[in-house]
Amino acid sequence: MPNLTAGENMMLTLLMKGEQEEVALKKIKNLMKVVRLSEEVIDKSIYNVSGGQKQRLAFVRAIASPYEILVGDEPTGNLDAVTAQALMKFTRNAIISNDKAGIFVSHDINLALKYADRIYIFTPKHNEEGLVGFLSSDQMLCLKKGNWTLRDRTIDNPMNYIQEAFEEII
Repeated sequence: MPNLTAGENMMLTLLMKGEQEEVALKKIKNLMKVVRLSEEVIDKSIYNVSGGQKQRLAFVRAIASPYEILVGDEPTGNLDAVTAQALMKFTRNAIISNDKAGIFVSHDINLALKYADRIYIFTPKHNEEGLVGFLSSDQMLCLKKGNWTLRDRTIDNPMNYIQEAFEEII
């Protein structure tokens, strides 16, 4: 929300749910430490924070908020690899410890393989508009007992499998 400060943006859903401002502020400050977001951004205009700070701000707002399913579209796209790893680890732990679910779209195969338990791969399909991608359970990798499987068949090198699937689409 461009008319709110960064702090107000992070607290927005908590406040809308009736959380007291002091409690909401304490909650987001704790989460800000986890995502390495300096408290000095709390009072800044959203226009005066970097793209990476905005993504971390969005993580704080999302994790602090009550949710059943957390949805993210390239949530680490503007972050360096170290911060992306830390945020995905944090997010996965938050989702699991709260017995919730998460759905994320990502082009980062390494993050997907490290933090997902299911990976849906877009499959190419021709229609009247040309080549498009669609999701099919036939192209869903599942992590079972530490091994990636496709329709109950172990995939020895899931990185190669995913890269080959992407090459088909391109």
